[in-house]
Amino acid sequence: LYTHAVQVDDQEILIGSEHAGDHIIVSDDLGATWTTRPVDPPIQKLEVIDNVLYSRNYNTNAVVRSMDAGQTWETIPLPVPNVDITWIKPLVMNDTLYAHFNDVLWVKPEGEDWIERSPRPQQWPSPDIAWDIVTSAEADTFIVMGVQGEQVLWVSDDMGTTWQDNPLEMPWENQGSSVYTIA
Repeated sequence: LYTHAVQVDDQEILIGSEHAGDHIIVSDDLGATWTTRPVDPPIQKLEVIDNVLYSRNYNTNAVVRSMDAGQTWETIPLPVPNVDITWIKPLVMNDTLYAHFNDVLWVKPEGEDWIERSPRPQQWPSPDIAWDIVTSAEADTFIVMGVQGEQVLWVSDDMGTTWQDNPLEMPWENQGSSVYTIA
């Protein structure tokens, strides 16, 4: 079960789970007590980026966002609605939403339509990825992505148009799978 807790202010905590549906879990006293808050549309998972909540509409797979700590939600329909997607947290930079679904990276500048940025490289064996935008004073901004079970770090210097693979050498205990024997 995937859950994500977001501390909204010095008292309020929100929790959205993989199967949150039409409620999020809320504490107004830093976790001493809990209640539920209805959400419309029903959501699945919860991410926070720059103090904005993002989720997936549980029924339509649209991206939804809340600018007011989950009180109201805005739906951002996907260009291919009602398809079964693997939810990967969206990224946001310079008023542009980055989303990965149907093996394609999509971008949506604020107030514009979705634009197909790049297909998922064929070398990625799994749709289970983790990614983030990296910025620093010493380097240009880029997107970095890892794929479950692979010892490769994928990097895009052009915000997802093209990708370069960077093989990693990781100690055995940090690799993607483990086998346990139960006596």
